[in-house]
Amino acid sequence: MSNAAINYFEQHYNEHLQQLIELARIPSCSWAGFDPKFVLESADYTAKLMRDCGLEHVEVIKLDGAH
Repeated sequence: MSNAAINYFEQHYNEHLQQLIELARIPSCSWAGFDPKFVLESADYTAKLMRDCGLEHVEVIKLDGAH
């Protein structure tokens, strides 16, 4: 790994750790009996993180009858 990548990781470690903690707090489980709204919340938050990292054309795809 390059020094620039290591330096970036070290400088932003706490920020990314907090983002992962927030994602893990969403009680998302795609299984019968679990509220599908949390799966969507998790997907939306993941998409936001991807956009915040500079990825373009990020889209949450919703399928009828699936969660």
